[in-house]
Amino acid sequence: MQQNESMKTPSLGVMVSIGGFAGILAGIFFGDYCRVLSPIGSAYIMLLQSAVFPYLICSLIYGLGSLAPATALQLFKRGWIFYLFAWTLTLSSVWVLALSLPLAAAPTLLDATTKPDTASRLLDVFFPANIFSDLARSYIPAIVAASVLYGVAIQGFSRKTSILDVMDAIRLASTKIWGWVVKLAPVAVFALFAELAGTTSLARIEQLGVYVFLFIMGTLLLAFWVLPALIAALTPYSARRVLGEIKDGLYLAAATSLPVSAVPAIVAATQKLADEAGVREEHRDEIVKTTLAITYPVGQLGNLYVYLFIFFAASFYQTSLSALQQLLLPVTTLFSTFGTPASTVDAVAFISKWLQLPASATNLYVESWTLLRYPQVLVSAVGLAFITMLVTFSFYGRLRFQPTRFLLALGLPALTFAVIAFGALRLETLLNVKKSVPYWSFTLPASITEGVQATVYRNASEVPQIDRSEDARETTFERIQRTGTLRVGYNSAAFPFSYFNERDELVGFDVAMAYELARSLDVKLWFIPFAWDDLRADLGAGRFDIAMSGVYLASDINNTSLRIRTLDPSEPYYRSNIVLMVPSQNAEKFRSRTDIGAIRNLRVATFSSPEMEGAVRNLLPPAKVVSVNNYYDLPRFEDFDAALWTEAQAVALVRTRKGITAVRPADFGTPFLFTYLMPGNSPEFLRYVNYWLKLEETGKFAQQMIDHWIQGQPLPDNKPRWSVIRDVLHWVK
Repeated sequence: MQQNESMKTPSLGVMVSIGGFAGILAGIFFGDYCRVLSPIGSAYIMLLQSAVFPYLICSLIYGLGSLAPATALQLFKRGWIFYLFAWTLTLSSVWVLALSLPLAAAPTLLDATTKPDTASRLLDVFFPANIFSDLARSYIPAIVAASVLYGVAIQGFSRKTSILDVMDAIRLASTKIWGWVVKLAPVAVFALFAELAGTTSLARIEQLGVYVFLFIMGTLLLAFWVLPALIAALTPYSARRVLGEIKDGLYLAAATSLPVSAVPAIVAATQKLADEAGVREEHRDEIVKTTLAITYPVGQLGNLYVYLFIFFAASFYQTSLSALQQLLLPVTTLFSTFGTPASTVDAVAFISKWLQLPASATNLYVESWTLLRYPQVLVSAVGLAFITMLVTFSFYGRLRFQPTRFLLALGLPALTFAVIAFGALRLETLLNVKKSVPYWSFTLPASITEGVQATVYRNASEVPQIDRSEDARETTFERIQRTGTLRVGYNSAAFPFSYFNERDELVGFDVAMAYELARSLDVKLWFIPFAWDDLRADLGAGRFDIAMSGVYLASDINNTSLRIRTLDPSEPYYRSNIVLMVPSQNAEKFRSRTDIGAIRNLRVATFSSPEMEGAVRNLLPPAKVVSVNNYYDLPRFEDFDAALWTEAQAVALVRTRKGITAVRPADFGTPFLFTYLMPGNSPEFLRYVNYWLKLEETGKFAQQMIDHWIQGQPLPDNKPRWSVIRDVLHWVK
């Protein structure tokens, strides 16, 4: 007998733990090579998800439909308080953590052209106008609402056994499918954790260090201390007992990053504890399953940590949140995060648009979510158990309120969360986390400059003369091929397209693209400076072959036609609205041309170029034009009230300055088109550049450069992750 006990097969939870630990070791050992395991983990998650909607819909319809109307009403009366309590508890704990993330005093961009329709978007998500469309778009709140309506409607039917039997069969079949799939969990968890450990960018995690610290500490404390302690304060069972009953479900949920994996364990644990408490009523199991089905989309408390990310993103991108936005943010977060963990990505995109955070905020969330979805799911799984157990015990009158335990379960964690928030401030100082996008520290990585011999000239007098002894009819393209040199004109004030960084290196979007163009031509690269007033003359005189420095065309400005007639512009490679950079305290005065026209003696700064000066005169006729050489001294605003620039450039610059806001007025003309300019005798070179730009559109390089230099995102780390096989054993290069 003892021998049989010793040879007992390990539990699923133990096997999952072994698989996860082995996966982490494999990731550390093999590094990037673990990407080949990605299909295994993805296929496993897809199999688990395949039964979520059938289970959810059928559980709700069956559970509610089988109840008497009076019973359903009683369930609502006894249960709503626990949903409200769980939401308030989670959002409050996140708010305390978010206090360590200082918000910007003013917005980076004030967009007066659009008014996000938050209400109608939420209506689409919550109200089932078309259940089939909602299923296709994974609008879980609308799916749940439709299922609840049908379930309540069926309650009054006299002949409902047949339809309920079908719903019950599908529900049981879904559970059986999960049972089959879960048997593969150890292998799938090995693949998931190996890929995570082998491919996660450590540099990115370091950049998100404070947010990652707050997220992990907050979720783990909520999952393993606060929620279990509150269950213990309201039921006859200890926190350790509750966690012990659902531990296998927690293993699976955390390992697979799907709360649905914990559903069978939560149902079994709730039924067992209710049975021990003397609850053996005929419909008890249906009350438990119905409660869990309702809780699944609305009680995933880990999803509410989107609230923390939004505060972090606002701090990271130096975007201010008004008092009204901060007041509405918890409610908006709650309603937009109903659903599965994956729905939080859409929630971040939705809230970011509402708060006018950069579009890259969603990418930032996705990158961090690769790691943080695991503790997020743990909170959701424990939250499902928390609500299901307490609603069931409340429904049958088996709650046992213990005031001392209850107060300790709230008070001590609140103090702990406050200490963590204070510690995060210290951690932020130790990590030296930069709150603004560090454009001035951006450099051109070796992957861009490698293989191209480049020379940057600071003064026009330093540029060597080109041999012109060849035929005077030689085209620009022929000369580039003959000399093996591409001469690129630049202006260092065209931030972030071309500028000098803190190490006095010429960098920027167009500088990077110039390297790529020279590489495609297999020639050397000269960067030659120009002044905006002299650009047309310099190109006409052949001082350089192409101007790549934030050069723009504006079709509604008369002076642009001269540039188009005398020079050869490439196809536009980027478009940007026109904005005004103003002191943040004055931003509201520039919402429209009517508002701006009311400002007396308005002075608007701009570069000394026909395009920019023409834009000011066209858009703001009464304004006095003040010519400047650059916008790097903007914080003074002594000689002008506003500065006109393109949005791409203005927003990038404002991110590096405090107290300045870029304003996009509601009626401020058509966008500027960015182009590369060539001399008028460059038909072959023009065709080549246009063809090259078309090729760049289909590749990743140009988009990566836009994300980096214009949006301020870090460049993707193309270096292989550190691994034992590469960096210790040197078995591979």
